[in-house]
Amino acid sequence: MTLTLTIWILLFITFSVLSLRRSSWGICLYMLTYFITPYWWWWGRPLLQMGYLSLNLWAALILAGAVLLDARPRSREVNPAPGRVCWFLLFYGINAIVIHYLAASNPAKSYAALELLWKQIGLFVLILLAIRDEFDLKLMIYAILGGALYLGYEIVLNGRGGFHEGRLAIPLYNIGDENYLAGLLSLAAVLGGYLLLMGKRLEKLFALVTLPLVLDVIIRCNSRGAFLALIAGAVWLVIRARGPIRRYALAGIALAGIGAYFLMGDPEIMERFATTFVSSEERDASARGRIAMWTQGVNMVTDYPLGSGGEAAFKSNRGLSYLRKIGKDVYFAVHNGYIDIAASWGIQGFLLYMTIIFICWLRLRRAVLAARAAGNRRLAFMGVCLEAALITQLGSAMFISSLDGEWFFWWMAMALCYGRVFYPEGVVTEEEEEDWEDFDDAEYDDWEPDGAGEPAREPVLS
Repeated sequence: MTLTLTIWILLFITFSVLSLRRSSWGICLYMLTYFITPYWWWWGRPLLQMGYLSLNLWAALILAGAVLLDARPRSREVNPAPGRVCWFLLFYGINAIVIHYLAASNPAKSYAALELLWKQIGLFVLILLAIRDEFDLKLMIYAILGGALYLGYEIVLNGRGGFHEGRLAIPLYNIGDENYLAGLLSLAAVLGGYLLLMGKRLEKLFALVTLPLVLDVIIRCNSRGAFLALIAGAVWLVIRARGPIRRYALAGIALAGIGAYFLMGDPEIMERFATTFVSSEERDASARGRIAMWTQGVNMVTDYPLGSGGEAAFKSNRGLSYLRKIGKDVYFAVHNGYIDIAASWGIQGFLLYMTIIFICWLRLRRAVLAARAAGNRRLAFMGVCLEAALITQLGSAMFISSLDGEWFFWWMAMALCYGRVFYPEGVVTEEEEEDWEDFDDAEYDDWEPDGAGEPAREPVLS
């Protein structure tokens, strides 16, 4: 047994035991099995020789047991957003069941997608129940960054994975190919930026070690969708950050830009990135082909608006008939999360899912406004970073079928928990929203909290 496998097993046991006292440690356990599955790596072969075991499933079951045993009181939230999201998710899941059994074009792939969807809904509920205070929420952020740190360590420092046509080639079972990996790490990058700029000393050190590796992996993935999504997230961060926290946002973007400049040294990466911004005549074959697939995907949704089952576009016979119109005769991903969901679970399923994301964002936004009104820079910046993280994921989903990816459910849980943990009363009138949006930034710049960096008026903690 290798040292790495021994450490992994010890972490698995430690997180399992800790989760019996505080269920949020079960989230760390789950992330350990999601990001660092031993079966991916050479050091995990001894475990694989003992027989394949779904460690990810066992971690989820332990998390479920920990949530049931957790005796800590839950905050009483007046705002109904979490309940609404759970109901909409239930309707979304039921809609998927109906479409699968009545209209699935490829029943095998559709069932796999349906099963995964319900697992993600269950995980969302468990995370929502496990996060009960600020420590729990930050523990989840640490867990995501810790997993990203290990991937960066293996890929950048240990040289795992090769290069194919100027892109990282390292298939990861739970995550997917390099495009999905870049999308997931974009989420980690924004969360790491919050810790770097607003965290305590050890948190800053943790982020300082993690972020260069994460950024390097994103660049090696060479996903134009991820590049554009990160740019969109940076713009959103500057727009939404008001008053003094805007200086933190600009500082973070400047640091990320400097880091990217020094890391982006591969000429093939630069050449591919440059094709993102050229005219349609100069755009490479990959981009033109993607637009053609999107067009056929929209045609498919128009012809079958109620849906054709999971992975219908274009990993079904029905989807293949549309691919043949653009000269492809094999199953191929549509490379667009929005079209993917609409083609799979119908326009009604797509609207349900986007409504869920909107409710989570609205709850997060109102909590951020409350943090700004209370003068709590740290919490306000955390919320704005969570908003920027959503923008990166929505942007990435334009180019890969990741809109229903598991990390979207992580984000939704964190967004709702941010509002519940810090502002459980959750009642915000339209007049208050207008007042907070029009808050005088100049006056806010001069505001200083009482005490050593803490605001005079703290939000109510659960």
